[in-house]
Amino acid sequence: MIYFVHISDLHFGEKLANSGRGLIPHQRPHNLAKCLGLPSGINLAIDEAEMPDNAVLRVIASGDLSVSGATQELAVAHAFLRSRVSISRLSAPYGAMGLDTPSDLLGAIPGNHDHWNGNRTTLKPYNGNIFDEQFRSTPWVKEWRSHNNDFDLDVFGIDTNSGWNPDLSPLLSRRRAGLLSLGRISDQEFKLLEQKLRRSVAKRTQTVRAIVCHHSISYRGGRSGKLELEAASRDRLLQLAAAYHVAVVLTGHTHDSHYHLEQHNDQSGNIWGIHELRCASTVGWPEKNEDESGFLFHRVTCDGTDWIWTVWRFGWDGSGYVSAPQPWQVFSGAF
Repeated sequence: MIYFVHISDLHFGEKLANSGRGLIPHQRPHNLAKCLGLPSGINLAIDEAEMPDNAVLRVIASGDLSVSGATQELAVAHAFLRSRVSISRLSAPYGAMGLDTPSDLLGAIPGNHDHWNGNRTTLKPYNGNIFDEQFRSTPWVKEWRSHNNDFDLDVFGIDTNSGWNPDLSPLLSRRRAGLLSLGRISDQEFKLLEQKLRRSVAKRTQTVRAIVCHHSISYRGGRSGKLELEAASRDRLLQLAAAYHVAVVLTGHTHDSHYHLEQHNDQSGNIWGIHELRCASTVGWPEKNEDESGFLFHRVTCDGTDWIWTVWRFGWDGSGYVSAPQPWQVFSGAF
């Protein structure tokens, strides 16, 4: 069994104990009440999924950790993800916030907001300086062994803004990446990802594979195409996922949760299913009625030569994170 929490679009501001909604639409800092309530929501998910006391819990963050990619905002995000911080004299859980996740159990990739370099007007499409210090260089892979040592989950993190090189892209392309929040993956990112996927497939251990990226593979933004992953990048990513039997793509960006199944031919010509699981904005303020606040809780298990993936969806009800009593999605496949 492997268990992990999927969070996204945290949009942390410059102060951990943020006290307001913010004035700029689509650039609002995190909601303090949701941050304080998230650990309790995760504990509820652990009970729902019947996670053993001695099992390991991992965390995946699919981008937009910050409001604008400022160093202070990213420092606040890291403090929340990697530690447990007291913000008042009250004892935990009321006066403390944070997930206290060790680095080896955390996988985080940047979103478009994280590339802005603190500038909220020009909306820089790509900032390579955020890597190493703020994010692990992409593409990366986390090889997680199951609780019973009977299979691996290999999670590959990629940057769907890597194709927007500000030194090479024309002004129109920067506008599309900034104002329209479009995603584009670089050729180099694809080449390195394929190398890592090839090594994963060559392993002797039974392995299920997942990719985490910020932009959705199924979202379509109407006539303007806003928030989309560009078609060429999307098609290439799906072809690569099918070729190397990637079962799941974990995404965010659109501030709503969604499940989608893509089917493509693998290298043998057989149909391969790719399941997208899109996470809502976990601790953010809604901009419109369609926006959601919540997280996804995943359990991956092994049944002989098959894997089974179960997902619970948790949403904010005004005072805490709650879910339906039954799982949101359940699907399976062969190793």
